[in-house]
Amino acid sequence: MLDGREKNLNVFQGDTAMFWVVCTSWDPCVCGYIDSVWLKEPVVFNGLVQMLLLIDQTCEQAMNANTGSADVMIQPRIRKVHEDSEETTSPKSREIFLIHVIAMQNASLQGTMVHARESRKKIHFRSALELMHIMNSYFVKLTEENEASTDEKMDRCI
Repeated sequence: MLDGREKNLNVFQGDTAMFWVVCTSWDPCVCGYIDSVWLKEPVVFNGLVQMLLLIDQTCEQAMNANTGSADVMIQPRIRKVHEDSEETTSPKSREIFLIHVIAMQNASLQGTMVHARESRKKIHFRSALELMHIMNSYFVKLTEENEASTDEKMDRCI
């Protein structure tokens, strides 16, 4: 027989703990929205900390719904994958990540992250802090590449 903790970890089998994270801005802070089958509609976030708190809160609600301990049962809904035609920003000005939460142990998230442009590269994270560090490093690198590209274009114009 499973104890409560093991039961909660089994909630995240399959696609139920998948999150689409669409970042529409990252200078000076990462902003965008999160979507999941457990959310009624996409939720806007301002900063990586708020993004992680929203993911954590949604996972907690999903665990409570599946173990029957929630006051109001949350029913997952089907949402189509985000399409470029639905976005107000161009695909080049946004970054999309797929975060799959596999477990919640030691009061933190564990799982994998895939960047839409590098779909074959799956990155594993062992905590919410590690996920935040991975995403922050990506955006620092992206900002540096954009600045170098802008400097290069300016040099050609002179």
